[in-house]
Amino acid sequence: MMRKNVKAKKRHKEQGFVLIIGFFMMAFLLLLAVSFLFQLSNDNMSSRIFVNSSVALSLAEAGIERSIWEFNHGDILNWSGDDDLRTLTISDFQTSNGTVMGNIEISITDPEGDNPVIEATGSVTHGSQTVSRIVRVEFQYYSPIPAPSNAINIYGSPSKHATLKILEHDKKHNGEIVISGFNAGRGSNKLALGVGDADTLDAIINDLGKHLKKGGDLEDTLVGNPVNTYTDKNGNTFTASIGQVDTRGFDPDLMEEYAQILADNARSLTRTQTFDLGGEENDDTILDPDGDGYVRLGGQEEDVIYMTNGKLKLERNLVIEGTGTLVIDGGKLDLKHATLDWDRDIYILGNEKKGDAQFKVRHANVDITGDIFLLGSDNGKVKMDLHNDDGKNDGYTKIKGSILAMGGTGDNSKAEFKVHHGDLDIEGFITLSGTKTKLDISQQAPHFGKNDIRIEGGICLVVPEVEKEKKEKAEIKLHARGGGEGDFVIQYNSDIVKAAAKRLGKKLDLPPKHTVVSWQEKKIPQ
Repeated sequence: MMRKNVKAKKRHKEQGFVLIIGFFMMAFLLLLAVSFLFQLSNDNMSSRIFVNSSVALSLAEAGIERSIWEFNHGDILNWSGDDDLRTLTISDFQTSNGTVMGNIEISITDPEGDNPVIEATGSVTHGSQTVSRIVRVEFQYYSPIPAPSNAINIYGSPSKHATLKILEHDKKHNGEIVISGFNAGRGSNKLALGVGDADTLDAIINDLGKHLKKGGDLEDTLVGNPVNTYTDKNGNTFTASIGQVDTRGFDPDLMEEYAQILADNARSLTRTQTFDLGGEENDDTILDPDGDGYVRLGGQEEDVIYMTNGKLKLERNLVIEGTGTLVIDGGKLDLKHATLDWDRDIYILGNEKKGDAQFKVRHANVDITGDIFLLGSDNGKVKMDLHNDDGKNDGYTKIKGSILAMGGTGDNSKAEFKVHHGDLDIEGFITLSGTKTKLDISQQAPHFGKNDIRIEGGICLVVPEVEKEKKEKAEIKLHARGGGEGDFVIQYNSDIVKAAAKRLGKKLDLPPKHTVVSWQEKKIPQ
Protein backbone atom coordinates (compact mmCIF):
# COMPACT_ATOMS: atom_id res chain seq x y z
CA MET A 1 0.00 0.00 0.00
CA MET A 2 2.79 2.33 0.95
CA ARG A 3 4.61 1.39 -2.27
CA LYS A 4 1.60 2.45 -4.34
CA ASN A 5 1.51 5.89 -2.69
CA VAL A 6 5.19 6.44 -3.40
CA LYS A 7 4.71 5.58 -7.03
CA ALA A 8 1.71 7.92 -7.28
CA LYS A 9 3.65 10.79 -5.73
CA LYS A 10 6.54 10.20 -8.11
CA ARG A 11 4.20 10.22 -11.11
CA HIS A 12 2.63 13.51 -9.97
CA LYS A 13 6.04 15.13 -9.65
CA GLU A 14 6.96 14.01 -13.15
CA GLN A 15 3.69 15.37 -14.56
CA GLY A 16 4.27 18.74 -12.87
CA PHE A 17 7.77 18.95 -14.29
CA VAL A 18 6.45 18.26 -17.81
CA LEU A 19 3.81 20.93 -17.31
CA ILE A 20 6.41 23.48 -16.29
CA ILE A 21 8.61 22.59 -19.27
CA GLY A 22 5.56 22.79 -21.54
CA PHE A 23 4.71 26.21 -20.13
CA PHE A 24 8.24 27.53 -20.76
CA MET A 25 8.23 26.07 -24.26
CA MET A 26 4.91 27.72 -25.00
CA ALA A 27 6.23 31.01 -23.65
CA PHE A 28 9.35 30.66 -25.79
CA LEU A 29 7.32 29.83 -28.88
CA LEU A 30 5.03 32.75 -28.12
CA LEU A 31 8.02 35.06 -27.94
CA LEU A 32 9.23 33.68 -31.28
CA ALA A 33 5.80 34.17 -32.78
CA VAL A 34 5.53 37.75 -31.54
CA SER A 35 8.99 38.50 -32.88
CA PHE A 36 8.12 36.86 -36.20
CA LEU A 37 4.87 38.79 -36.43
CA PHE A 38 6.71 42.01 -35.60
CA GLN A 39 9.31 41.22 -38.25
CA LEU A 40 6.56 40.35 -40.70
CA SER A 41 4.88 43.67 -39.98
CA ASN A 42 8.15 45.50 -40.62
CA ASP A 43 8.64 43.55 -43.84
CA ASN A 44 5.11 44.41 -44.94
CA MET A 45 5.73 48.06 -44.14
CA SER A 46 9.03 48.05 -46.04
CA SER A 47 7.36 46.35 -48.97
CA ARG A 48 4.58 48.91 -48.92
CA ILE A 49 7.09 51.77 -48.82
CA PHE A 50 9.05 50.20 -51.69
CA VAL A 51 5.91 49.77 -53.80
CA ASN A 52 4.71 53.32 -53.05
CA SER A 53 8.17 54.68 -53.83
CA SER A 54 8.16 52.90 -57.20
CA VAL A 55 4.69 54.24 -57.95
CA ALA A 56 5.78 57.77 -56.94
CA LEU A 57 8.77 57.55 -59.31
CA SER A 58 6.50 56.36 -62.11
CA LEU A 59 4.20 59.32 -61.46
CA ALA A 60 7.14 61.74 -61.55
CA GLU A 61 8.32 60.28 -64.85
CA ALA A 62 4.76 60.52 -66.19
CA GLY A 63 4.87 64.22 -65.29
CA ILE A 64 8.06 64.61 -67.33
CA GLU A 65 6.50 62.82 -70.30
CA ARG A 66 3.43 65.07 -70.03
CA SER A 67 5.71 68.11 -70.14
CA ILE A 68 7.57 66.81 -73.21
CA TRP A 69 4.26 66.30 -74.98
CA GLU A 70 3.07 69.79 -74.05
CA PHE A 71 6.30 71.35 -75.35
CA ASN A 72 6.17 69.54 -78.69
CA HIS A 73 2.43 69.29 -79.33
CA GLY A 74 0.47 71.33 -76.77
CA ASP A 75 0.83 74.77 -75.26
CA ILE A 76 2.78 75.35 -72.03
CA LEU A 77 1.45 78.91 -71.96
CA ASN A 78 -1.92 77.54 -70.81
CA TRP A 79 -0.36 76.40 -67.53
CA SER A 80 -0.39 78.53 -64.39
CA GLY A 81 2.40 81.05 -63.93
CA ASP A 82 4.41 83.30 -66.21
CA ASP A 83 7.45 83.28 -68.51
CA ASP A 84 9.73 82.60 -65.55
CA LEU A 85 7.84 79.66 -64.04
CA ARG A 86 4.91 77.50 -65.20
CA THR A 87 3.22 74.91 -62.98
CA LEU A 88 0.64 72.13 -63.32
CA THR A 89 -0.90 69.91 -60.61
CA ILE A 90 -2.62 66.62 -61.44
CA SER A 91 -4.52 65.38 -58.39
CA ASP A 92 -5.66 61.76 -57.93
CA PHE A 93 -4.01 60.47 -61.07
CA GLN A 94 -5.88 57.34 -62.17
CA THR A 95 -4.96 54.25 -64.15
CA SER A 96 -7.07 53.12 -67.10
CA ASN A 97 -9.23 51.00 -64.78
CA GLY A 98 -9.92 53.93 -62.45
CA THR A 99 -7.47 53.08 -59.67
CA VAL A 100 -6.10 56.22 -58.01
CA MET A 101 -2.29 56.09 -57.94
CA GLY A 102 -1.37 59.47 -56.43
CA ASN A 103 -0.61 63.09 -57.28
CA ILE A 104 1.73 64.79 -59.77
CA GLU A 105 3.16 68.29 -59.42
CA ILE A 106 5.14 69.80 -62.33
CA SER A 107 7.16 73.01 -62.41
CA ILE A 108 8.99 74.38 -65.47
CA THR A 109 11.62 77.07 -65.01
CA ASP A 110 12.21 79.41 -67.96
CA PRO A 111 9.65 77.63 -70.19
CA GLU A 112 10.24 79.98 -73.14
CA GLY A 113 14.03 79.86 -72.89
CA ASP A 114 16.48 77.72 -74.84
CA ASN A 115 17.07 75.40 -71.85
CA PRO A 116 13.89 74.98 -69.81
CA VAL A 117 14.21 72.90 -66.64
CA ILE A 118 11.40 70.57 -65.55
CA GLU A 119 10.88 69.16 -62.06
CA ALA A 120 8.09 66.63 -61.63
CA THR A 121 7.12 65.29 -58.19
CA GLY A 122 5.11 62.08 -57.80
CA SER A 123 3.44 61.53 -54.39
CA VAL A 124 1.64 58.46 -52.98
CA THR A 125 -0.19 58.53 -49.63
CA HIS A 126 -0.91 55.39 -47.57
CA GLY A 127 -2.53 56.00 -44.23
CA SER A 128 -0.62 58.79 -42.54
CA GLN A 129 2.51 58.23 -44.62
CA THR A 130 3.33 60.05 -47.93
CA VAL A 131 6.12 58.88 -50.21
CA SER A 132 7.47 61.34 -52.83
CA ARG A 133 10.00 61.10 -55.66
CA ILE A 134 11.32 63.99 -57.80
CA VAL A 135 12.72 63.82 -61.33
CA ARG A 136 14.62 66.77 -62.82
CA VAL A 137 15.09 67.15 -66.59
CA GLU A 138 16.86 69.82 -68.66
CA PHE A 139 15.68 70.45 -72.24
CA GLN A 140 17.48 71.86 -75.25
CA TYR A 141 15.26 73.67 -77.74
CA TYR A 142 15.88 73.19 -81.45
CA SER A 143 13.89 75.06 -84.07
CA PRO A 144 11.99 72.74 -86.43
CA ILE A 145 13.12 74.93 -89.34
CA PRO A 146 16.43 76.67 -90.14
CA ALA A 147 16.11 79.61 -87.77
CA PRO A 148 19.09 81.43 -86.23
CA SER A 149 20.54 80.17 -82.97
CA ASN A 150 23.12 82.99 -82.91
CA ALA A 151 23.34 86.46 -84.45
CA ILE A 152 24.70 85.12 -87.76
CA ASN A 153 24.72 81.43 -88.68
CA ILE A 154 26.14 79.45 -91.58
CA TYR A 155 24.84 75.88 -91.85
CA GLY A 156 25.55 73.19 -94.41
CA SER A 157 28.75 72.55 -96.34
CA PRO A 158 30.02 75.70 -98.09
CA SER A 159 33.55 74.70 -97.01
CA LYS A 160 36.29 76.94 -98.37
CA HIS A 161 33.76 79.01 -100.32
CA ALA A 162 32.51 80.76 -97.16
CA THR A 163 33.40 84.41 -96.57
CA LEU A 164 32.62 87.10 -94.02
CA LYS A 165 33.78 90.61 -94.82
CA ILE A 166 33.17 93.55 -92.51
CA LEU A 167 34.33 96.67 -94.31
CA GLU A 168 34.59 100.26 -93.08
CA HIS A 169 35.54 101.90 -96.34
CA ASP A 170 37.22 105.08 -95.16
CA LYS A 171 37.30 104.65 -91.35
CA LYS A 172 35.01 107.66 -90.90
CA HIS A 173 31.76 105.90 -90.22
CA ASN A 174 30.27 107.45 -87.07
CA GLY A 175 27.68 104.82 -86.22
CA GLU A 176 28.14 101.53 -84.43
CA ILE A 177 28.69 98.28 -86.30
CA VAL A 178 27.63 95.47 -83.98
CA ILE A 179 26.91 91.81 -84.60
CA SER A 180 25.64 90.79 -81.19
CA GLY A 181 25.04 87.35 -79.77
CA PHE A 182 23.99 88.76 -76.42
CA ASN A 183 20.48 87.39 -76.30
CA ALA A 184 18.04 90.30 -76.45
CA GLY A 185 15.25 87.94 -75.33
CA ARG A 186 16.09 85.52 -72.55
CA GLY A 187 18.37 82.58 -71.93
CA SER A 188 22.11 82.15 -72.21
CA ASN A 189 24.34 84.37 -74.31
CA LYS A 190 25.11 83.28 -77.85
CA LEU A 191 27.81 83.61 -80.46
CA ALA A 192 27.96 86.54 -82.84
CA LEU A 193 28.77 84.03 -85.59
CA GLY A 194 27.98 80.33 -85.31
CA VAL A 195 29.19 77.91 -87.98
CA GLY A 196 28.08 74.31 -88.27
CA ASP A 197 31.00 72.98 -90.30
CA ALA A 198 34.65 72.96 -89.15
CA ASP A 199 36.04 73.58 -92.65
CA THR A 200 33.68 76.53 -93.08
CA LEU A 201 34.87 77.98 -89.77
CA ASP A 202 38.50 77.71 -90.94
CA ALA A 203 37.63 79.47 -94.20
CA ILE A 204 36.00 82.36 -92.33
CA ILE A 205 38.91 82.69 -89.90
CA ASN A 206 41.31 82.99 -92.84
CA ASP A 207 39.01 85.43 -94.62
CA LEU A 208 38.73 87.69 -91.57
CA GLY A 209 42.49 87.58 -91.23
CA LYS A 210 42.89 89.03 -94.71
CA HIS A 211 40.87 92.12 -93.80
CA LEU A 212 42.52 92.84 -90.47
CA LYS A 213 45.89 94.18 -89.58
CA LYS A 214 48.04 91.71 -87.76
CA GLY A 215 46.85 91.67 -84.16
CA GLY A 216 43.61 93.36 -85.13
CA ASP A 217 40.56 93.05 -82.91
CA LEU A 218 36.93 92.32 -83.76
CA GLU A 219 35.83 92.09 -80.14
CA ASP A 220 33.76 95.28 -80.34
CA THR A 221 32.09 94.21 -83.57
CA LEU A 222 31.53 90.45 -83.22
CA VAL A 223 30.32 90.38 -79.63
CA GLY A 224 28.73 87.59 -77.62
CA ASN A 225 29.70 84.80 -75.29
CA PRO A 226 32.14 83.13 -75.51
CA VAL A 227 34.90 85.24 -77.06
CA ASN A 228 37.62 83.12 -78.64
CA THR A 229 41.08 83.84 -80.04
CA TYR A 230 41.85 82.76 -83.59
CA THR A 231 44.91 82.75 -85.80
CA ASP A 232 44.61 82.59 -89.58
CA LYS A 233 46.97 80.69 -91.87
CA ASN A 234 49.16 83.79 -92.22
CA GLY A 235 49.66 84.16 -88.48
CA ASN A 236 47.24 87.08 -87.97
CA THR A 237 45.58 86.81 -84.55
CA PHE A 238 42.27 88.30 -83.47
CA THR A 239 39.60 87.81 -80.83
CA ALA A 240 35.91 87.57 -81.64
CA SER A 241 32.75 85.78 -80.62
CA ILE A 242 32.67 83.11 -83.31
CA GLY A 243 32.79 79.34 -83.18
CA GLN A 244 31.38 75.99 -84.26
CA VAL A 245 27.85 75.13 -83.13
CA ASP A 246 25.52 72.15 -82.85
CA THR A 247 23.35 71.80 -85.96
CA ARG A 248 21.02 69.01 -84.84
CA GLY A 249 18.03 71.35 -85.06
CA PHE A 250 17.39 70.74 -88.76
CA ASP A 251 18.63 69.09 -91.93
CA PRO A 252 19.82 71.58 -94.60
CA ASP A 253 18.92 69.11 -97.33
CA LEU A 254 15.24 69.40 -96.37
CA MET A 255 15.09 73.03 -97.48
CA GLU A 256 14.03 72.15 -101.02
CA GLU A 257 11.19 70.06 -99.61
CA TYR A 258 10.15 72.89 -97.28
CA ALA A 259 10.12 75.39 -100.15
CA GLN A 260 7.90 73.11 -102.20
CA ILE A 261 5.47 72.58 -99.30
CA LEU A 262 5.17 76.32 -98.65
CA ALA A 263 4.65 77.08 -102.35
CA ASP A 264 2.01 74.34 -102.72
CA ASN A 265 0.21 75.55 -99.60
CA ALA A 266 0.17 79.14 -100.91
CA ARG A 267 -1.25 78.04 -104.26
CA SER A 268 -3.97 75.97 -102.57
CA LEU A 269 -5.33 78.81 -100.41
CA THR A 270 -8.95 79.81 -101.03
CA ARG A 271 -8.76 83.03 -103.02
CA THR A 272 -10.95 86.01 -102.27
CA GLN A 273 -9.41 88.28 -104.94
CA THR A 274 -7.60 87.27 -108.13
CA PHE A 275 -5.60 89.36 -110.60
CA ASP A 276 -4.39 88.03 -113.96
CA LEU A 277 -1.15 89.86 -114.71
CA GLY A 278 -1.38 89.17 -118.42
CA GLY A 279 1.47 86.79 -118.97
CA GLU A 280 4.49 89.10 -118.64
CA GLU A 281 5.51 92.07 -116.50
CA ASN A 282 2.60 94.39 -115.76
CA ASP A 283 2.41 97.91 -114.31
CA ASP A 284 0.28 99.99 -111.94
CA THR A 285 -2.82 100.08 -114.14
CA ILE A 286 -3.82 96.53 -113.33
CA LEU A 287 -4.26 97.48 -109.66
CA ASP A 288 -5.18 101.15 -110.11
CA PRO A 289 -7.21 101.43 -113.33
CA ASP A 290 -8.69 104.83 -112.40
CA GLY A 291 -5.24 106.27 -111.70
CA ASP A 292 -6.05 107.96 -108.39
CA GLY A 293 -2.85 106.63 -106.79
CA TYR A 294 -4.49 104.61 -104.02
CA VAL A 295 -5.29 100.88 -103.89
CA ARG A 296 -6.95 98.94 -101.09
CA LEU A 297 -6.75 95.14 -101.21
CA GLY A 298 -8.32 92.53 -98.95
CA GLY A 299 -9.47 93.77 -95.58
CA GLN A 300 -9.74 90.66 -93.40
CA GLU A 301 -6.94 88.50 -92.02
CA GLU A 302 -8.33 85.42 -93.78
CA ASP A 303 -8.49 87.14 -97.20
CA VAL A 304 -6.19 85.80 -99.94
CA ILE A 305 -5.20 88.13 -102.77
CA TYR A 306 -3.76 86.05 -105.61
CA MET A 307 -1.84 87.50 -108.55
CA THR A 308 -0.95 85.05 -111.27
CA ASN A 309 0.38 84.75 -114.83
CA GLY A 310 3.08 87.39 -114.72
CA LYS A 311 5.14 89.88 -112.72
CA LEU A 312 4.17 93.12 -111.04
CA LYS A 313 6.15 96.36 -111.41
CA LEU A 314 4.87 99.52 -109.70
CA GLU A 315 6.81 102.64 -110.73
CA ARG A 316 4.83 105.73 -109.80
CA ASN A 317 3.84 107.15 -106.40
CA LEU A 318 1.19 104.52 -105.80
CA VAL A 319 -0.05 103.78 -102.27
CA ILE A 320 -1.11 100.17 -101.66
CA GLU A 321 -2.72 99.13 -98.41
CA GLY A 322 -3.88 95.61 -97.73
CA THR A 323 -4.79 93.00 -95.14
CA GLY A 324 -4.65 89.29 -95.80
CA THR A 325 -2.26 86.91 -97.54
CA LEU A 326 -0.73 88.25 -100.75
CA VAL A 327 0.44 85.63 -103.25
CA ILE A 328 2.30 86.68 -106.41
CA ASP A 329 2.62 83.56 -108.53
CA GLY A 330 4.85 84.95 -111.21
CA GLY A 331 8.13 85.57 -109.51
CA LYS A 332 8.50 89.34 -109.13
CA LEU A 333 7.29 92.31 -107.11
CA ASP A 334 9.10 95.55 -107.99
CA LEU A 335 8.31 98.80 -106.15
CA LYS A 336 9.74 102.15 -107.25
CA HIS A 337 8.64 105.38 -105.52
CA ALA A 338 5.62 103.45 -104.25
CA THR A 339 4.28 102.77 -100.77
CA LEU A 340 3.30 99.28 -99.61
CA ASP A 341 1.56 98.99 -96.25
CA TRP A 342 0.68 95.31 -95.79
CA ASP A 343 -0.76 93.44 -92.82
CA ARG A 344 -0.09 89.66 -92.94
CA ASP A 345 2.11 87.41 -95.08
CA ILE A 346 3.48 87.85 -98.60
CA TYR A 347 4.45 84.94 -100.90
CA ILE A 348 6.42 85.47 -104.12
CA LEU A 349 6.65 82.24 -106.09
CA GLY A 350 8.79 81.17 -109.01
CA ASN A 351 6.64 79.57 -111.72
CA GLU A 352 7.10 76.85 -114.32
CA LYS A 353 8.44 79.24 -116.99
CA LYS A 354 11.21 80.53 -114.76
CA GLY A 355 11.98 79.44 -111.25
CA ASP A 356 13.13 82.85 -110.01
CA ALA A 357 11.41 84.85 -107.24
CA GLN A 358 12.30 88.50 -106.63
CA PHE A 359 11.28 91.39 -104.37
CA LYS A 360 12.84 94.71 -105.34
CA VAL A 361 12.43 98.09 -103.65
CA ARG A 362 13.68 101.36 -105.18
CA HIS A 363 13.23 104.55 -103.14
CA ALA A 364 9.95 103.23 -101.75
CA ASN A 365 8.30 102.98 -98.36
CA VAL A 366 7.52 99.44 -97.23
CA ASP A 367 5.80 98.42 -94.01
CA ILE A 368 4.92 94.70 -93.63
CA THR A 369 3.66 93.07 -90.43
CA GLY A 370 3.77 89.46 -91.62
CA ASP A 371 6.38 87.05 -92.94
CA ILE A 372 7.84 87.18 -96.45
CA PHE A 373 8.46 84.01 -98.48
CA LEU A 374 10.56 84.07 -101.64
CA LEU A 375 10.28 80.56 -103.05
CA GLY A 376 12.06 79.52 -106.21
CA SER A 377 11.77 76.32 -108.22
CA ASP A 378 13.84 74.37 -110.77
CA ASN A 379 17.27 75.86 -110.04
CA GLY A 380 15.55 79.12 -109.22
CA LYS A 381 17.26 82.27 -108.05
CA VAL A 382 15.58 84.20 -105.26
CA LYS A 383 16.54 87.75 -104.40
CA MET A 384 15.39 90.52 -102.10
CA ASP A 385 16.97 93.83 -103.13
CA LEU A 386 16.30 96.96 -101.05
CA HIS A 387 17.58 100.35 -102.22
CA ASN A 388 15.48 102.68 -100.14
CA ASP A 389 17.27 106.02 -100.12
CA ASP A 390 18.85 107.87 -103.08
CA GLY A 391 19.57 111.08 -101.18
CA LYS A 392 16.34 112.69 -102.34
CA ASN A 393 13.70 110.12 -101.45
CA ASP A 394 14.13 109.07 -97.84
CA GLY A 395 12.68 105.57 -98.14
CA TYR A 396 12.50 102.85 -95.53
CA THR A 397 11.66 99.18 -95.15
CA LYS A 398 10.04 97.86 -91.97
CA ILE A 399 9.24 94.17 -91.63
CA LYS A 400 7.80 92.86 -88.39
CA GLY A 401 7.98 89.23 -89.46
CA SER A 402 10.73 87.07 -90.88
CA ILE A 403 12.10 86.51 -94.38
CA LEU A 404 12.60 83.08 -95.93
CA ALA A 405 14.33 83.10 -99.32
CA MET A 406 14.69 79.56 -100.69
CA GLY A 407 16.30 79.00 -104.05
CA GLY A 408 14.19 76.01 -104.99
CA THR A 409 15.25 72.62 -106.32
CA GLY A 410 18.45 71.84 -108.20
CA ASP A 411 22.18 72.19 -107.75
CA ASN A 412 22.27 75.74 -109.16
CA SER A 413 19.79 77.36 -106.78
CA LYS A 414 20.73 80.79 -105.40
CA ALA A 415 19.44 83.00 -102.60
CA GLU A 416 20.47 86.64 -102.15
CA PHE A 417 19.59 89.50 -99.81
CA LYS A 418 20.94 92.96 -100.64
CA VAL A 419 20.50 96.35 -98.98
CA HIS A 420 21.83 99.67 -100.29
CA HIS A 421 21.22 102.72 -98.11
CA GLY A 422 18.11 103.81 -96.26
CA ASP A 423 16.48 102.72 -93.03
CA LEU A 424 15.97 98.98 -92.61
CA ASP A 425 14.18 97.51 -89.60
CA ILE A 426 13.50 93.75 -89.52
CA GLU A 427 12.06 92.45 -86.28
CA GLY A 428 12.18 88.80 -87.31
CA PHE A 429 15.03 86.80 -88.80
CA ILE A 430 16.39 86.24 -92.30
CA THR A 431 17.04 82.75 -93.68
CA LEU A 432 18.64 82.26 -97.09
CA SER A 433 18.88 78.78 -98.61
CA GLY A 434 20.57 77.73 -101.82
CA THR A 435 23.67 76.22 -103.32
CA LYS A 436 24.99 79.78 -103.42
CA THR A 437 23.85 82.23 -100.75
CA LYS A 438 24.80 85.87 -100.46
CA LEU A 439 24.04 88.57 -97.90
CA ASP A 440 25.27 92.04 -98.90
CA ILE A 441 24.31 95.03 -96.75
CA SER A 442 25.72 98.51 -97.31
CA GLN A 443 25.42 101.34 -94.84
CA GLN A 444 24.81 104.81 -96.28
CA ALA A 445 27.26 107.24 -97.89
CA PRO A 446 27.52 110.78 -96.37
CA HIS A 447 24.77 112.53 -98.31
CA PHE A 448 22.14 109.98 -97.26
CA GLY A 449 22.02 111.34 -93.70
CA LYS A 450 21.38 109.19 -90.64
CA ASN A 451 19.94 105.82 -91.63
CA ASP A 452 19.86 102.82 -89.33
CA ILE A 453 20.03 99.13 -90.19
CA ARG A 454 18.61 96.76 -87.59
CA ILE A 455 17.96 93.02 -87.91
CA GLU A 456 16.71 91.83 -84.55
CA GLY A 457 16.16 88.10 -85.04
CA GLY A 458 19.49 87.23 -86.63
CA ILE A 459 20.55 85.78 -89.97
CA CYS A 460 20.86 82.20 -91.18
CA LEU A 461 22.57 81.01 -94.38
CA VAL A 462 21.81 77.40 -95.30
CA VAL A 463 23.79 75.60 -98.01
CA PRO A 464 22.45 72.11 -98.85
CA GLU A 465 25.05 69.61 -99.95
CA VAL A 466 25.23 68.96 -103.71
CA GLU A 467 27.53 67.09 -106.07
CA LYS A 468 31.23 67.41 -105.36
CA GLU A 469 32.07 69.28 -108.54
CA LYS A 470 29.61 72.00 -107.61
CA LYS A 471 30.78 74.90 -105.49
CA GLU A 472 28.57 75.56 -102.51
CA LYS A 473 28.95 79.14 -101.38
CA ALA A 474 28.04 81.26 -98.37
CA GLU A 475 29.06 84.91 -98.65
CA ILE A 476 28.44 87.75 -96.19
CA LYS A 477 29.51 91.33 -96.87
CA LEU A 478 28.76 94.16 -94.47
CA HIS A 479 29.81 97.62 -95.70
CA ALA A 480 29.91 100.81 -93.63
CA ARG A 481 30.52 103.68 -96.00
CA GLY A 482 32.19 106.85 -94.84
CA GLY A 483 30.57 109.81 -93.18
CA GLY A 484 27.34 108.13 -92.21
CA GLU A 485 25.92 108.31 -88.71
CA GLY A 486 23.47 105.45 -88.59
CA ASP A 487 23.89 102.30 -86.53
CA PHE A 488 24.39 98.90 -88.11
CA VAL A 489 23.13 96.20 -85.74
CA ILE A 490 22.47 92.50 -86.26
CA GLN A 491 21.43 90.79 -83.05
CA TYR A 492 19.92 87.57 -81.74
CA ASN A 493 16.62 87.58 -79.85
CA SER A 494 15.41 84.15 -78.74
CA ASP A 495 11.84 85.33 -78.03
CA ILE A 496 11.41 86.67 -81.57
CA VAL A 497 13.12 83.70 -83.20
CA LYS A 498 11.06 81.11 -81.33
CA ALA A 499 7.78 82.91 -82.03
CA ALA A 500 8.60 83.15 -85.75
CA ALA A 501 9.85 79.55 -85.88
CA LYS A 502 6.61 78.32 -84.35
CA ARG A 503 4.58 80.24 -86.95
CA LEU A 504 6.62 78.81 -89.78
CA GLY A 505 6.65 75.35 -88.24
CA LYS A 506 2.85 75.35 -88.22
CA LYS A 507 2.81 76.26 -91.92
CA LEU A 508 5.01 73.21 -92.55
CA ASP A 509 3.16 71.07 -89.99
CA LEU A 510 6.38 70.66 -88.02
CA PRO A 511 6.22 70.60 -84.20
CA PRO A 512 8.96 72.26 -82.15
CA LYS A 513 11.80 69.99 -81.11
CA HIS A 514 12.88 69.65 -77.50
CA THR A 515 15.66 67.20 -76.75
CA VAL A 516 16.42 65.96 -73.23
CA VAL A 517 20.04 66.78 -72.39
CA SER A 518 19.97 65.63 -68.74
CA TRP A 519 17.62 63.38 -66.74
CA GLN A 520 18.18 62.69 -63.07
CA GLU A 521 16.32 61.90 -59.88
CA LYS A 522 16.54 64.67 -57.35
CA LYS A 523 17.07 63.70 -53.72
CA ILE A 524 14.46 64.88 -51.27
CA PRO A 525 15.94 66.67 -48.21
CA GLN A 526 15.46 64.58 -45.05
